[in-house]
Amino acid sequence: MDVSTRFAVALSAIMLCLLLFSAGWIVAAGTAAPRPQSRVVAAAAPPAPAPAVVDEAVASARPLDEWLALQPVPMADWPAFQRAAGAPASYRPMIRDAALRRSLSPELVEAIARVESDFNPHEVSEKGALGLLQVMPATGRRFGVDRERLFDPEANLAAGTAYLAWLLEYYRGDLDLVLAAYNAGEGAVDKYRGIPPYPETQVYVKRVRAALRELETRLN
Repeated sequence: MDVSTRFAVALSAIMLCLLLFSAGWIVAAGTAAPRPQSRVVAAAAPPAPAPAVVDEAVASARPLDEWLALQPVPMADWPAFQRAAGAPASYRPMIRDAALRRSLSPELVEAIARVESDFNPHEVSEKGALGLLQVMPATGRRFGVDRERLFDPEANLAAGTAYLAWLLEYYRGDLDLVLAAYNAGEGAVDKYRGIPPYPETQVYVKRVRAALRELETRLN
């Protein structure tokens, strides 16, 4: 093969390589080109519900017991709330009936109820006395009334007046000793042979006496 022939073959080979290289570059460029991204449309959030409209006329017509259930009475207001529920006028006929059954003065029983609980049938003392006349559970059982029934005004009055009648007979009508024993127990009165030297008991006797005088004055 002469020189010209060899040159022609070499040139043909070079041209073929250039063509192949150009074709590969075009394919690679087409493969690497970024594809257009599809648009993702987010679903629109549902509109927030409109606030409920409260009909004030309807709300104000809600029964009182439902309002109390929804709006608990603050602890600071409990004493006034309980006294309102136990107004003396609402218990006076019941007090009178219970007192007369035991031949007691209705005014005396009412005075004790005022001093003991301020006419609150749910009153509980630090010592565990219960109800209108603040009857101790042991005293209630002594006169046939279980502890659970002492929050019932009629049962509480039955037990308390039974105890008062017993004390009046035991101390032969000495009201000061009766009141002292009702507050501190007959054991303390017997021990000291009179009103015990307890400040609470001494003040208690004076308070019941004052309430009794006020009731008797009002009646006269």
